[in-house]
Amino acid sequence: MPSATPNLSMRMHPLFDSWDCTLPPLPKRSRLYALKPLGIGTPLVESLSGYVARLADAHAVSLGNLVGRELSALVANPLVHSFRTETGSDPHGFHARTYAINSFGEGTKRWVEALQAGTMQADLHFLTLLPFEHLLWPLAIFRHCRAWCAACYEDSRAQGKVVHESLLWALKMVTFCPRHRQPLEEACPHCSRRAKPITVYSRPGYCAMCQKWLGRHTPEGDRSTFKQHDAEAALWYAGAIGDLLAAAPRIEPTSLRGTFTANFRACVDSIAEGNKSAFAAAVGVHYETVYSLMTGRCLPSIPTLLRVSYYLKIPTISFLERDPAAAEAHWQEARGRVEKRRLPSSRASDAIRAALEQATSEQPPPRLSDVAQRLNYLKLDRLYRVDPKLCRQIASRYHDSVRGHRRKPSDKRFCSLSKMKRALEASLARELPAAAFYVALDLGFVSDLTLRRKFPDLCRKIQDKIDVQNALNIASMGRALKAALHEDPPPSLSQLCERLGCSRSVVLRGHFSALCDQLLERRSAYRVHQIETLRRRLRGLSLESPAVSLEKACKRVGLSRQRLVTLCPEESAAIVAHYDNSLRGRTMQRIAELDRQVRRIVGELHQEGKFPSIKRVTACLGESASHDWTAVPAMIKAAVSELNTRASDPPVIVLVLTGPPAESR
Repeated sequence: MPSATPNLSMRMHPLFDSWDCTLPPLPKRSRLYALKPLGIGTPLVESLSGYVARLADAHAVSLGNLVGRELSALVANPLVHSFRTETGSDPHGFHARTYAINSFGEGTKRWVEALQAGTMQADLHFLTLLPFEHLLWPLAIFRHCRAWCAACYEDSRAQGKVVHESLLWALKMVTFCPRHRQPLEEACPHCSRRAKPITVYSRPGYCAMCQKWLGRHTPEGDRSTFKQHDAEAALWYAGAIGDLLAAAPRIEPTSLRGTFTANFRACVDSIAEGNKSAFAAAVGVHYETVYSLMTGRCLPSIPTLLRVSYYLKIPTISFLERDPAAAEAHWQEARGRVEKRRLPSSRASDAIRAALEQATSEQPPPRLSDVAQRLNYLKLDRLYRVDPKLCRQIASRYHDSVRGHRRKPSDKRFCSLSKMKRALEASLARELPAAAFYVALDLGFVSDLTLRRKFPDLCRKIQDKIDVQNALNIASMGRALKAALHEDPPPSLSQLCERLGCSRSVVLRGHFSALCDQLLERRSAYRVHQIETLRRRLRGLSLESPAVSLEKACKRVGLSRQRLVTLCPEESAAIVAHYDNSLRGRTMQRIAELDRQVRRIVGELHQEGKFPSIKRVTACLGESASHDWTAVPAMIKAAVSELNTRASDPPVIVLVLTGPPAESR
């Protein structure tokens, strides 16, 4: 009989979703906040120094602690070297620095490597000039103190954006903000002090000295007065450098130098028809600079690049285009501008070619040098560059007309004897005659042998007159050298050559070596005397009270800091040490006075029954704690600890012992 109980083994088990219990891959975590760099690919890209300050502010620590205790340990070669003091404390070892970490080189690469290791951001090198490492000359790029646009700070905070330091502000050639068209500021409007670009307590938008907000909208009447031309050039420079920084993510760094050289050569050829002198005069640079940039022998500096861009009104980024056709429109526009101001129309390629074609049919055939003189050229390289075939044809025709065929007795001379004689007599009649060799060249001869053979007396008289003139010149050089020995200060040989019209000092040495040596000895003695006078003056400055900084000492003596340190290293070090000791003493006095105020305020609050919090104490201190705000919490803690210690001490009973009563004696 079948059972009434259903067969459990025949039941269908319910189906459930299968779960994958394997852990999902977790992305790697960064040690520091992974802050995104701001403005990459824009003219106002953030600077690496500003990124470090923003990272420290995000962690609520000072920049010195972030760099010395965290970032420095993330690279093989530490960024700073900390040291342990006698009290056992371990300071971070960071000191104020310049904008050099935004440049290019091994130091900048170490900073980028440390920040990338701490934040895991891979594009931090765009916050520096590392993309232009193979293009720009590395010296004198950045300013020595911090600069900012107060309107940019104020707009960022008003619009709720992240306040950051722009790389554009760090460059020395940038003095205007391209967005607000106003000068950059360097002095704090609250404490009127300038700060180093990177300090221990740097914060984006705040003064590193007084920690007050730097953003504001400057009224029109309070802005610095600039000439219209200077302001226009400054705004152009700021815009041009901004375009260069914005193009950093799109360029190829390794081929940058070759691209620039090719584009610069095309620019000179297109704008000035290859005339380097005319191009140099048009853009306001030296001829040798143009030649070196065309041949790739030197790297362009930022001032040179900006000067060329400003005078030709072409964007700097056009020199970095890998496609030459992309920049052709800029070349053509600048070409018309330069031709109107600098180049005569006769120097255009078409005009030169037309003059060469006309010379090929002239009779008698002219020399190629004569054609160059008609076009106001001193050399023939420009003519050969325009059309070498026509130049060779003109030279060949002239060669054939002079010496190509054997002259028959019936043929006429190409230069008659009377013409030779008149040319020699005209040269002899001048106050400073031309030598027979140059007279022969003007007549079409290749040397002066014919003139000397036909007219030996005239040639001898010309040479005698030249010798007399040379003797007079040499005698005047000797008198000038003797007079220079008694001048105070004695001039250098280069200055003396400029007075006498000599090209180099070797001319003076060739005739008056003893006098030149005496002048150099007197010049050297004068230099030693000047340096000794400078040292005595610096020793006096190192003892002044109040102490004088090295920058003020440089202004007083009228020398740059580098020159002063090179000439007087010991005295400069003494001035720096005296100034540092003075600052340290004033800081200690200020901190001691602040500590006394903190203790007094904490005692008063304790007597009133109020807890001496940091907010209450700093409110009572007012402006006196603005410079040393980081030391106030420790002072409050020490004062509170002292109060607690006094409250926990048991009362001391003082027994006054007197003599026994009179009855007991």
